[in-house]
Amino acid sequence: MKVFTTNSLRAFLEIGRSVAFEPFQADTDYGVDLVAVDVDGQCFLCHRADDSNSNLVMVDEAAWEAAQVHTPSRSEDMLRRIDRVAWEMCHPPISLPWSWSKYSYANLVAFFAFPRFLNPDSSRWIAEALPQGDACFWRLTDRSDQLRLENFEPDRSRIGQVRSLFPQAIAKCKELFPEQPVAAAQLLQPTIDLGKVSFGSVVGTETFTTWRRMLTSEQRRVLDLATMPIKIRGAAGTGKTLVMMLKALNELYADLDRRETSNSAGNDTEQNRARILFVTHSWAMADQVAEGLQLLDERDVASTLIDVMPLTFLREYIQGQQADTEVFGEDSLDGKQRQLDLISRAIDDVIATTWSSYEDDVSPWVRIGAQDGPGTHARKRLCWSLMREFTEVIDANRLKPGINAMRRYIGIDRAGWMVPLDTKGDREFAFGIYSSYVEYLVTKQQLTIDQAVSDFRGFLESYVWNLRRRDRGYDLIFVDEFHLFNDTERLIIHLLTSESEEYPKIILAMDPYQSPFAYVTGLKEDELSHAAKEIIGNPKHLPIVDFMKSYRFGPRILAFVRHIHDRVPNLVDVGHDWQYAISDDSNSTGDELPVIHFISKDDVISEALGIAKRLNRGGGRDEKDRRVALVGIGNSDLMDVAAYLAGNPESKANFEVVKSRDDYYQLNYSRKAIVVTSALYAAGLQFSDVVVVSTSADSPEFGPAGTGAHKATLTYLYLAITRARNTLHIVCPTDDGVLAETLKVPVNEGLARLE
Repeated sequence: MKVFTTNSLRAFLEIGRSVAFEPFQADTDYGVDLVAVDVDGQCFLCHRADDSNSNLVMVDEAAWEAAQVHTPSRSEDMLRRIDRVAWEMCHPPISLPWSWSKYSYANLVAFFAFPRFLNPDSSRWIAEALPQGDACFWRLTDRSDQLRLENFEPDRSRIGQVRSLFPQAIAKCKELFPEQPVAAAQLLQPTIDLGKVSFGSVVGTETFTTWRRMLTSEQRRVLDLATMPIKIRGAAGTGKTLVMMLKALNELYADLDRRETSNSAGNDTEQNRARILFVTHSWAMADQVAEGLQLLDERDVASTLIDVMPLTFLREYIQGQQADTEVFGEDSLDGKQRQLDLISRAIDDVIATTWSSYEDDVSPWVRIGAQDGPGTHARKRLCWSLMREFTEVIDANRLKPGINAMRRYIGIDRAGWMVPLDTKGDREFAFGIYSSYVEYLVTKQQLTIDQAVSDFRGFLESYVWNLRRRDRGYDLIFVDEFHLFNDTERLIIHLLTSESEEYPKIILAMDPYQSPFAYVTGLKEDELSHAAKEIIGNPKHLPIVDFMKSYRFGPRILAFVRHIHDRVPNLVDVGHDWQYAISDDSNSTGDELPVIHFISKDDVISEALGIAKRLNRGGGRDEKDRRVALVGIGNSDLMDVAAYLAGNPESKANFEVVKSRDDYYQLNYSRKAIVVTSALYAAGLQFSDVVVVSTSADSPEFGPAGTGAHKATLTYLYLAITRARNTLHIVCPTDDGVLAETLKVPVNEGLARLE
């Protein structure tokens, strides 16, 4: 076998960012922290931080050799997946992105070895979670080698052999490591880097009791309120997530005290234990919340008594695995790109066949987008718009292609927030493309992530769940970053409670101005959406707690953020009472005046990357606190930057492209790299230095120019700039009308400077 430790595997992957990726060889020194040795013919790769109790990651030799037929970059992708699964096996339950098509049986797990679009042979790993947190990757299968986990019986005697030789490998490695000590910051620990980009650094070493004394009166009010549900609203950096964690612990401790009293009277049973759920928008945030709860928890009970997970995983957690279906177009850049490509191909099919029946009755922007070839700006805009229409209107109304489906779709009243498909021909064209899109998914036995969520909602509304709800539902639900969920997702939350006849005991934390979905709600200020009504019940009895003071930003960035905050349209779907101010007061110091760069469109990306690299080289501030991010305002900006970097492989060691909400796990082995992502995927995280980039004067994903596109641009801009703590640069084309006009005002008012 090839044997890593969890430390050495991450170090090996980090080395792979700057040198050619190759399988490790015995008796090789990879640097002061990493050495490969041979013990009785068994190869081990060890890290300086390892000892004889370190967790092992074992890979079968035959499977390893089979993997080497792939290119180095694909081998690296596969090894990253091995690292992710090994980490999950140390921290059960094992949760993987839907696109990996995980299947489990006992301690065995099967999953795709590569991203689906790079995996024509359907290569899958069969891995096993071993006692004490070890992991073994036994076999690499493909289409010609189908194997059911129930029938798989590996030769487990090899595990004992490896374990018995490992202490000798550790001793041999210790002799080979150089004498000089390695700074603690260089030792690879899973929480070091993510602590920099999340609120781990905010929690620090203080626990529940200490933090409770440090809270402001508004924050403490959340802990003291017994009435449910509660809405917490506040701008970025006001401590919403921290207070949510403290509230969860407060309720858990109260429940434990109640049970202890009941138990002493002989009245308590395990069924009386309060079930608590903490919902996040991604696994990256779920991991951080779990870590934060562990740091704050004084009784060492939260990890076993509070379920922390993203909303999308609840489907598998509650309903079980759906082994006969695959999720297409997961919530990632690659997933969205595949959806866009499929939509574009469907448009080409219509142009080649039935276009003449549409072209006289479609809007000019639809006609131009359809007739322009794939890859053009007009076609991209049309594809983004149709993808929105599919998710926000067709799927939301559960309009599957079939008898009368077209008529029902055309009959839907159009609201101002919807994609401007103004004519009957526009909507007939859109539904025709949707029908072709769904036909492809049916042929491949796949469904989109939004369709999966919609189906899960159907299960939660079923009689089956009604029978199980009291035992499997939750007594108290915390929803962090509520603004990041769309209406389809929001409609699920109230169905997860254990009691259907009571007002749901739910605590929502939200910053309306960060909501990427706010601009599509289109409701009047005194209206409530269906989703919000279902969640909060009677709004007259709903406590609203405002967090006014920001703790994330220095005073200069805070002043700039407040300026943009006050100009973002307030279109949140929970009504006019969500309007609030953000305090000027800040305890942070040492930040710099935000810098605006207006340059030619052709130079935007290279300029933004250059600024990010200069910031990453640092100087003047403590290195251990630095984490630099380049944040595209929209996903289309991230696509442009990712394509640019793909054409410049020499930049690999400098940048780490994060293409989904769950990819932040990979920062554990790219700690020195600059994060490249979009505002949506960076939501909920923070960085010391941020470069915000808009690559186009007219973003295709925000639809045709007009009020809707303007609102979307400002909303995503606000989401992007609120990721920065100390340094903020914004780079955009000179002719970007919306951004240019927005950013000139703070420059003129002395809140930012031009460079």
